[in-house]
Amino acid sequence: MNEQANNFEGWYVDDIIVRGEGGPNPWPDLQVRIDSVQEQDEWVAGEEFAVGISEMNAGAWDVEPGEEFHFSYYLSLDDVLDGGDLPVSAAQAENLVEDGGLPADGQWRQVNDGPFNLVVPDEIPAGDYYLIAKIDSADDIHEGHTGGEMNNTFVTGETALHVVYADTPDLQATLEGVDAAADLNYGDTFTATFRGTNAGNLDVAPGASRDIVVAFLP
Repeated sequence: MNEQANNFEGWYVDDIIVRGEGGPNPWPDLQVRIDSVQEQDEWVAGEEFAVGISEMNAGAWDVEPGEEFHFSYYLSLDDVLDGGDLPVSAAQAENLVEDGGLPADGQWRQVNDGPFNLVVPDEIPAGDYYLIAKIDSADDIHEGHTGGEMNNTFVTGETALHVVYADTPDLQATLEGVDAAADLNYGDTFTATFRGTNAGNLDVAPGASRDIVVAFLP
């Protein structure tokens, strides 16, 4: 690295840094690793799950304290990050931001000093999902032109979360019979018998109101 200071009429420019190419990446080179994902047989939308994440600067230039960069996380049905993957929020938004600096020493460090919680996205389809992490996801830190921007993601080696639909009632009504005159006029009464069933996987609590709407089709 070369440093030079130039004088111009009436003002002074200091700390102009010239960083060449070749050899080790002369810029920061941020990398991320997923160390752990909380194990559970099934997950549903809205549940929180704990993850352990590590970060490293494999380049030759420190990220100084106060230089902010961001993390993003995704659930994917395959092991490739693309536009069809579902963004995952953090239970605490500050866990998606790093501003404490990251020295260029090639050492892995735990993000946020230990595990923190992510949240299964709302209305996620059931399936088996890989977890994908991306460091510097907003491109806050320039990582040069030698591949530093190309290694910012990490994917779990196998699917990490088995997502199912949340337990819900599924109320159904079956018409079992009608007792009525052959010809009905407006205002006439008749008797209809329905059987109600719950085909879901969650009971309806006693006392919960249930309405039946009857429609006549021509």
